[in-house]
Amino acid sequence: MSRKSLAKSHDEFLWDYIDDYRNQHGGGFRMEDVAQWILDNDLLPSPRINPVRLLTRNLKQAARRRRFRDAQGRTVRKVVAAKIDRVDASGNRVFDVVWDYLHEMSLDHALTSFSQRDEIIEKQRLAATRDVHNFLENNPNAAGHEDQFQFAFMLEEPMEIVQESIKETGGWPAAPANQHKEDQPHPISKKKPR
Repeated sequence: MSRKSLAKSHDEFLWDYIDDYRNQHGGGFRMEDVAQWILDNDLLPSPRINPVRLLTRNLKQAARRRRFRDAQGRTVRKVVAAKIDRVDASGNRVFDVVWDYLHEMSLDHALTSFSQRDEIIEKQRLAATRDVHNFLENNPNAAGHEDQFQFAFMLEEPMEIVQESIKETGGWPAAPANQHKEDQPHPISKKKPR
């Protein structure tokens, strides 16, 4: 039998403080106000600041905000990041975020960066769609206003779970004469259709 840790994680402590702040103050809130409330009430010690970590965070934020106008008139990022994994001397798998200039980066860096961004956008789209559907189905404030919640990121219909039995015949079965092409099974692909 596996043991379960009874200690709360750092996130769970922070979630409790967010809930406490919301219960005391009500309504929407800014995280800056929650942080100030935590420090004012000595609920957590002041964080020790590592100057390299702070400067690294500031550099990353500045790099993300750096834009320029290209020859076609589009405003684009000057510097693009890609997460690269490597194995260190101890055999541990380490992920490094490598930054490079948009007009000078290698093809490999570009493909890695843009495919990672595509995956992030797809995950955000699915999560946002779930959040909207959850709000509409479970929040009484949404009653009668469902038609106002039509956003470009939302899926047209919830994704269906399709189960098919796989036979060892070696290929896709031929569709019956009365079955439309859209109803035929498709091979499994890595990417979800948009």
